[in-house]
Amino acid sequence: MSRLNDLTDTVTDMIAKMADGNPGAMAVLFDILRKAPGIDPKAGPLAAIGPILDLDSLGIYGPRIWQLAKDGCKGNILHVIAVLRAWQLGFIKADNVRALADGHSDLDLEEITETVKKRLGGFETPAEQESE
Repeated sequence: MSRLNDLTDTVTDMIAKMADGNPGAMAVLFDILRKAPGIDPKAGPLAAIGPILDLDSLGIYGPRIWQLAKDGCKGNILHVIAVLRAWQLGFIKADNVRALADGHSDLDLEEITETVKKRLGGFETPAEQESE
């Protein structure tokens, strides 16, 4: 069941609901908010919150957000956003993303990221984010 079903939620409310008090999840969500518009500029006004809405749709909350980013995607926020976009575009199934969040996946992150880059054009890590 979706946690983000209140249209009056602020971004801070969204983060709190999604993170379940998990500091690692909060850090990942704030990283998404900060970096997603530069990584996926063609996503328009939803670039910052789109990936968070995707996590909600997939039922990935709290420590699973941290596990998805840090273990499943090897700490690379570009891969996190690429995996979510790949699911959104129908390149991978929801169960694949959930398995990645649970540490039970052998998805090729580089291949997924390249496929999303080819499909979307302009999807990449801006130079100023690569050095962080």
